[in-house]
Amino acid sequence: FRSPEPAYRDNRWSLEHEAADTGYRDGVSAGSQDWKQRRRFQPRQTAAWKNGLHGYDAALGSLTAYRAAYRIAYEDGYQDGFGASR
Repeated sequence: FRSPEPAYRDNRWSLEHEAADTGYRDGVSAGSQDWKQRRRFQPRQTAAWKNGLHGYDAALGSLTAYRAAYRIAYEDGYQDGFGASR
């Protein structure tokens, strides 16, 4: 997987915007995979949600703020991916 970070820097996105975009995309992918593999709906049990730092760069700022924004968006994306796959 290739990180989209250069695009974020070019657009000068905020930490929250970058975290939300990355988290949402990761969540949609995981939710869709889980549904297709007939797994239960459990977004908080995935390694990506638990880690919450995909795409994080210290230059962005607070790790805690990034993780929080990532996790919220991940759950939204997971729900959309899980539901859209039905």
